[in-house]
Amino acid sequence: MKLKTLLFCSLLALGFVSCGGDDNDDNENGSGSTSTEVINGHKFVNLGLPSGTLWAETNVGAKSKSDIGDYYAWGEIETKDSYKESNYKWSEGYHGSVLLPEDDVATQKWGAGVHIPTKEQAQELVDNCKFVWTSVKGQNGYKVVGKNGNSIFLPAGGYYSPNPSHTKLVCIYWLNYHGGRLFLDYTCAGTDDELCVEFNNNYNGQLVRPVASI
Repeated sequence: MKLKTLLFCSLLALGFVSCGGDDNDDNENGSGSTSTEVINGHKFVNLGLPSGTLWAETNVGAKSKSDIGDYYAWGEIETKDSYKESNYKWSEGYHGSVLLPEDDVATQKWGAGVHIPTKEQAQELVDNCKFVWTSVKGQNGYKVVGKNGNSIFLPAGGYYSPNPSHTKLVCIYWLNYHGGRLFLDYTCAGTDDELCVEFNNNYNGQLVRPVASI
């Protein structure tokens, strides 16, 4: 299974991407006053997005906002020791281009009404929020600030292919369409921050940040 080309990718202007120091406030994400809504026992944040989409406060499997959580292959609902094509459930192909609820780990772990983000929801996040590279309790990642001032923290956990790679430098989160991912890359080598929605190998182990709608 070959790595597919980018679907689309945006280099954000400096006004939307910046660097910050270590956030160590009580809310972990430096938001201070961010309010949450509880769905199926999990907290979600309203970032003031046009669609009304709520983004979860934590990753699937995470115990706190700064915790990376668990890695999953696309369309699988259990973790593994290594992630490769030979042990991928859908190595012969998936029955559709978008995840069904029974194969959506966010739905299966967190309940009805919660799911892995769509391509449109991920692009909406990139287009409507400010991304600040920071560190929370020693964990690198992006503080994502909505136009209403509310924010979430996306830990940089890299990915598994088949073993851990680019941890603490890259945020890679699954989307619900075939092989889609939200890719947030920060380097300190003088290059630009890159935030995009793209394709990837389905069998890679990546993080999951659930969403829900109001």
